[in-house]
Amino acid sequence: MSPPPSLSQSLAAFVHEVVAGSPSLRARAADALALIDHMTAGWGDRAPDGPPFVSYLARDGTPFEPSVRIARGRPSDLRFVLEAQPADAARAASAYFAAARALDDRLAAAGLVDLTHLRRIEDLFAADLPATTAALWFGAALGPSGPPLIKNYFVVSHPAQWHAALSRFGLGALADTFAATLPATTCKVEFVSLDLTPSPHPRLKLYVRHRGFDPAAIDAAHAPSPHYRKGDAALIATALFGAIPAVKKLGPISTFHLDTATATITHSALNVPLEPLHYTSPVPADDTAIALAIGRFVTALGLPIDPLYPHMLATALDDGVVYPHHRYCGLQRRGPRPDDLEVTVYLSTLLQARRHGLAYGPLRIGPARVR
Repeated sequence: MSPPPSLSQSLAAFVHEVVAGSPSLRARAADALALIDHMTAGWGDRAPDGPPFVSYLARDGTPFEPSVRIARGRPSDLRFVLEAQPADAARAASAYFAAARALDDRLAAAGLVDLTHLRRIEDLFAADLPATTAALWFGAALGPSGPPLIKNYFVVSHPAQWHAALSRFGLGALADTFAATLPATTCKVEFVSLDLTPSPHPRLKLYVRHRGFDPAAIDAAHAPSPHYRKGDAALIATALFGAIPAVKKLGPISTFHLDTATATITHSALNVPLEPLHYTSPVPADDTAIALAIGRFVTALGLPIDPLYPHMLATALDDGVVYPHHRYCGLQRRGPRPDDLEVTVYLSTLLQARRHGLAYGPLRIGPARVR
């Protein structure tokens, strides 16, 4: 009997299947597999019968989260978030931060990223790491042409970090605006992301976690952002859940896109958790019900369903685990036109659940059920 595949092999198989099923991405299959090889080299080939990987990116600790953008007139692209893992399965944030920095260096050596702007802020986060394992994540997007866009997500431990990071890119006044419009009683800044490009004006994004699902408070947080429409929070909640849900664990995340050339917010997005464990009120509890709700929402917005979404979901469901593979659904308005509207669906690949059960970071929520 052949040994079970490593995480690198499983992710390569997943990505190959996803890309092969997309007409706009099929020609990028070799590039997609090379990207996975680069991003998992040195840690993803750990024997699958050893200790589990621990990550907040999936309920079973799989350090990988794929997503699909649904928009009018834009081709499909391969998108995912990934967390590099320490070789020794350590549980300290410092080990995860070191693994991520080592991956940054490998990607730079391969010519895939430029670390010039990263050097301007990394000390802010390295000096005060979070108490959890999460410290520094990666995002990647590969379209029908061109090189992949790769970014880092820094996990924020305290407000001084994100405020200083924005200030170092000339966004101090914008940081003050956020400090005034994001009350600590209702939300907290959770991540700062930075595109790892050589552009003199890289894009930064600020990710704000809301402590509850209060549409008025969420609308107020988005007040400095152009194109966000008052009522969008209630719109997405009622479309996906039928009503405003009561939050038990994690509330929605607002994402603010920051232009370092003009020191402005270009637009924002609202991303809503979909897993039922986050709510005390009833919400769709299986992938079929969630997908139908998303389909109705997308159709009501006048957007076409990107065929990559059902294909990627079906590929993720091949793991045979009976647990929702939907993580988040996001609504974003890049501008005032209908063509500027986007919905993004974030999924899970529960590649460890059969062996290690279901967990959220260190919190185990029950054994995995398999089909």
